[in-house]
Amino acid sequence: MLAGRLRHRITIEHPVSAQNEYGEPVEDWATFAEAWASREDLAGREYFAAKQTLSEVTTRFRLRYIEGISPKMRILSDGLAYKIVSPPQDPEGRRRELIIMAKRVG
Repeated sequence: MLAGRLRHRITIEHPVSAQNEYGEPVEDWATFAEAWASREDLAGREYFAAKQTLSEVTTRFRLRYIEGISPKMRILSDGLAYKIVSPPQDPEGRRRELIIMAKRVG
């Protein structure tokens, strides 16, 4: 993996449950890891739903191997949130690199 391509600082977050001041459960996000990654937008589309025009972009992130990333998590990059849509892949099986497919909706 060439370090020069890892030019985007990303934050990987996982969902956490907490309680508000009334004791009600609320869902929030907590930082799982921060890393340098390459980001490549692969496909985009726009669609019309519920009288709104929405856009969807599929993005591939490549980063150094981090244990424990799951599709329940999300990625923040340049102020945008990406939902992880498939389990991270270790292409060579050597725990050096991860490929994460994610979607940005909105």
